[in-house]
Amino acid sequence: MDNKKEYYIGLDMGTNSVGWAVTDTEYNLMRAKGKDLWGVRLFTEAQPAVNRRTKRVQRRRIEREKARKAMLRLFFSDAIDAVDSGFFQRLDESFLQYEDRSDSNKQMNVLFNDGSYTDLDYYNEYPTIFHLRKALLHEDREFDVRLVYLAILNMFSHRGHFLNTNMSSDDDRDNNFDGAWRELIDAFETF
Repeated sequence: MDNKKEYYIGLDMGTNSVGWAVTDTEYNLMRAKGKDLWGVRLFTEAQPAVNRRTKRVQRRRIEREKARKAMLRLFFSDAIDAVDSGFFQRLDESFLQYEDRSDSNKQMNVLFNDGSYTDLDYYNEYPTIFHLRKALLHEDREFDVRLVYLAILNMFSHRGHFLNTNMSSDDDRDNNFDGAWRELIDAFETF
């Protein structure tokens, strides 16, 4: 192909292919090194980013949840270790079968293993975590720090999402938040 001769390059780009051709100004196919200058490159069709994005968002959400739980554990660790040093290990191994638990944790009770308070007592007093949360909010007494930890852990684990913009306008949300924040501060000041 002569470098001084004018030519056109035509491209046909599709979703999973690119076609190309080189012609002179008369639209005749040109040749170089004994071959016609035209061809097609095929590749796999592009996939929408929604699948990758969904998995990435899910991965980040799980990482953030783990970080929140680790910070909560760190915050409560000294107070809980003073009451029950094996609580976190029992909690971590609670999903394991009895035979699969570590030797130091071969106990029938998963959460509470005190002589005076066992898992049976806990579940009789609070059949669900929501009963415990309600008791923490409404009863005026001192609770075991492990119960407080379990309730907050549940809130950190199942905190919901705030992606529904149809619930209220931005102004209503700001006003609702300000009012709720003031209520919370007042409640703590009177406590």
